[in-house]
Amino acid sequence: MSDRKIKVLVIPADPAKPCELREIPDTLESYQAIVGGWIESAPVMGEPFDIIYVNEEGLLIGLPINLRASTMTPSFGHLFGDAVVVGGDRHGESQSISVKAQAIAHALGLLPNWSPPDE
Repeated sequence: MSDRKIKVLVIPADPAKPCELREIPDTLESYQAIVGGWIESAPVMGEPFDIIYVNEEGLLIGLPINLRASTMTPSFGHLFGDAVVVGGDRHGESQSISVKAQAIAHALGLLPNWSPPDE
């Protein structure tokens, strides 16, 4: 089991709940706990290594459409249920969400108080 933690963006399907950057253990179980089941991935627009995980059976089990997460991957279609955005690298290893993906989320209104980290 990994002790490594990564920064992710959690996007609740409920628009009344705020999106938030959160530090979580870098484990499959952590991703599954957020989405409530097995995970399915979708690419983040404009960022080749960041991905969005949602519940693989979200549509089948009647989870609500997550319009906010869907805006981060417009070519993928609607996403269902709570989502988590995770960074990655060219080898497929999970990393903290990229600054570029955070900026995309900010531009879409998902992280209204976000500002880029100091260099």
